[in-house]
This record gives sequence, C-alpha cells and structure tokens, in this order.
Amino acid sequence: MGANIYPFTATSTELTSTVPAWALEGGYAQFQERLRDGETRQKIVDALRSGRLTREGASTVLVRGTGKRLNVLAKEMGVDPAEAAVRLFEKSERSSPVAIFFSLSEEDMKLALKQPWVAVGSDSGAVVGAMRNRGAHPRAYATFSRILRYVREEQLLTLEEAIRKFTSLPASRAGLSDRGTLAAGKKADIVIFDPKTVRDPSTYEDPHQFSTGVRDVIVNGEFTLRDGEMTGKLPGRVLRNER
Repeated sequence: MGANIYPFTATSTELTSTVPAWALEGGYAQFQERLRDGETRQKIVDALRSGRLTREGASTVLVRGTGKRLNVLAKEMGVDPAEAAVRLFEKSERSSPVAIFFSLSEEDMKLALKQPWVAVGSDSGAVVGAMRNRGAHPRAYATFSRILRYVREEQLLTLEEAIRKFTSLPASRAGLSDRGTLAAGKKADIVIFDPKTVRDPSTYEDPHQFSTGVRDVIVNGEFTLRDGEMTGKLPGRVLRNER
C-alpha cells in the first residue's frame, strides 16, 4: 500500500474542469470557437450555473494569477460567476486559466499525513517565466516547510518521521536506490535547515514567497543554495529508476 500527499486543503487545475466534456471536444481552440456562437455560449453558461459555479460554489474557486475568488471577480464584472468564468475563457487565448479549488478537509489531510505508508510530494512544476504569470499554488513553495511547521507547532509527526516521508520513503518507492539516505555511494542530496525557525509564508493569494529557515541545499554534491543565497548552479538531472 502506498500514497503521497501535500499539506493543503485545496487542489489546483485548469478552470475548464468545471466545463461539460462536450464543450471541450477537440481541445481549447475548439472550445473558444464554440463560445463565439451565441446559442452554444449560452448553453455553456447554463451548464456552469447548474454545476459548481453557483454563487456559493464560486467562493471556493480562486483564479490563479488574480489572487481573487471567482465570486469576487464576478462581482467586479457585474455578472454572475458562470458568466465571469466564460469571460475569463474568452480572454485566455491559448489555454485555460488555472484555478485553485477549496474542497478538502484539514482533519482528513492530517489523518492521511500520519499514516506510515504515506509519503510527501509537492505535485508542482517549476514556477518560472510565463508559468509564473499564471500564478501558483503554495505547494510549489511551501509543501515541506509547512509539514515541518506541523512537526514543531502541533507535534503531528516526529521530525524523523517527517524527514523519512520526504526522502527515503519516496526514493525507495520510486526505485531510486542511490538516493533518499545519507550513506557512502549515495548521491549527495542534502538540505540543511533550522527546525525551530523554518516557516512557510506562501499563501493561496500571494504564493510567490520562498520558505525561510533553510540555510543550504546540495544537489548531486553541489551547492544550489549556500548560506541562504542561490549559487546559480543547476546540477539537477532527470531521474530514472532501475526498472
């Protein structure tokens, strides 16, 4: 048995996840073409109104890159949330806007995190260049530091168990025998941090904030962060398991 988790109660994916499948057939360009037909556009708006994008449901959807919930954006536009979403689709030319969906339970997340067979993963790509402009989920910046705060403030896990969930457990599950532990012959992937001061300032509304309390990061034996400053080195490599 195995699973992995990040310590947040919201997921993130494209806003088109709220759109009926028939409207997305053929891809995003075809979807936008359908929005240019008045009758079809209205059918899509009506479908959104009967789905998650009710006035109440829209308060649980934060549009990345805006820092605002969809119900707030709708109020600013003077329309209901379904119409606001369609206007966002019409403005976004090449791909769907990305949203954060608040739908998980804090207690369920904590219960899962405590299970010995549950590892930790950030589930985020790099937030650089054009991707940065689309906003981010705080999992991109604060997954591991947030769990270390749970260790310190709530004693949800021991520090040793948290580190195992970050390192040896996912490495062994992925079949990466030369990583995950500090031992002779293993790759030197090392993080040096202060468990008393590590913090996770990244938020849903303002995600682009680095965690604090981390002094050094060593990847493949080279410093990428030293004394709290980036070194500019990029020693990371694509990892493939032995299988």
